[in-house]
Amino acid sequence: MENRYGGYLAGKGPGDAPKKTLQNKTNLPQKIDLRKFLTSIELQVGNSCVANALAGAYEYMAKRELGNSEDVSRLYIYYNARYLDDMHDKDGGSYIQTAIDGLIEYGACKEPLWPNVYDSINEEPAGEAYDQGSQFKVVEKEFIDTDLDLWRETLAEGYPITFAINTFKSFDDANKNKGRVPMPKASDNVRETHGWHAMLCVGYSDIDKVFIVRNSWGDKWGDGGYCYIPYDYVMTREFNSNDSWIIKSIENLDYSSDIEVEDEDSYFYDDEYLVFTDFYVYTENSEDFIADLEALVLEYVENEEDFFFDYEEGEDENGVFVQLNEFYLYTEDEEGFIEGLDELSTEYGDEDGYDYTVNRDLEGEEETEEEEEESEEEEESEEEEESEEEETEEEEDEEEEFEEEETEEEEEDTEDEETSKRKR
Repeated sequence: MENRYGGYLAGKGPGDAPKKTLQNKTNLPQKIDLRKFLTSIELQVGNSCVANALAGAYEYMAKRELGNSEDVSRLYIYYNARYLDDMHDKDGGSYIQTAIDGLIEYGACKEPLWPNVYDSINEEPAGEAYDQGSQFKVVEKEFIDTDLDLWRETLAEGYPITFAINTFKSFDDANKNKGRVPMPKASDNVRETHGWHAMLCVGYSDIDKVFIVRNSWGDKWGDGGYCYIPYDYVMTREFNSNDSWIIKSIENLDYSSDIEVEDEDSYFYDDEYLVFTDFYVYTENSEDFIADLEALVLEYVENEEDFFFDYEEGEDENGVFVQLNEFYLYTEDEEGFIEGLDELSTEYGDEDGYDYTVNRDLEGEEETEEEEEESEEEEESEEEEESEEEETEEEEDEEEEFEEEETEEEEEDTEDEETSKRKR
């Protein structure tokens, strides 16, 4: 057995551990991204996802404090977490809180002292590893409740959050959606290999309403090993184990500098994309509508990374509906796609059964082009008028010069006549 996914064990509450409280939910940055302070993405072995997430958090702290960081041993952290719960003789996963307790008691050692090799996953690390670990202990842990503003504030202070969620088959869609993970659907099945999975949250975007998450499935997965999970997914207790933590190596260290992303751009699309919002279709046949919508989109895009949409089903007094969330795509034929989209939506929801807002005014764009042409014609006309005025001015100047010359000649003739008279 080699690489497996997961290994998070649920069940332990925060107990009497310190709990972080919300200090200021106003004026938080729109985007926080800690990735530039994190080490390279790694691939877990066995059921060591908790240890991998915490190793990422530990290496982050070392890099913030020292300017660089070496990889710490994930199997050292994993073994000590299981040892404290007296289950170190099998690769059965671990608890987040106990793994942190292991970092507080035994510290962390460099990975070369206890390499990430599956064959030694249940072996006790060497004494040299413990000698080194005793010098690099975690000082403090704090429990982070499942609250959006509290998570945003914690990340804005520069602390990555180790957490666990239930993952579904659709979680693997991150491989084709620029790292985007969709909301779980009622029809979604939990992953066959350890649905509950621990990861490290390292940022957020209010623009896209997603958390930036570091995974431990290698850098070929998702967006270079990272993924983007919707706020609603992570903040739903049905999916979140409410077992989220931060670690500190030095109490009250300020990590908040140089982590805010000041632009207001999406991580996934730019102004060249069509972006649809408030899109709903009332239909009893949601599965076929979604299938036909995806087929329509694929007709107009060059590859699967050029579009994304997520959806949820609901019901109100008007009937059953499909609500499309975060629907965007890039296509060379925007008018053709929108025409096809209207036809499809009418087919399933009739003319009054659907609506959406799009970041384009195609008719307005046509009008703008006409206005630009008219403006160009007006400019050309103005230039011609100016040219004619200049020619007229030149002619007037020439006439004035000619008149002046004639006047001077007449004056000279008059003077000559007078001179001639005096001589006679």
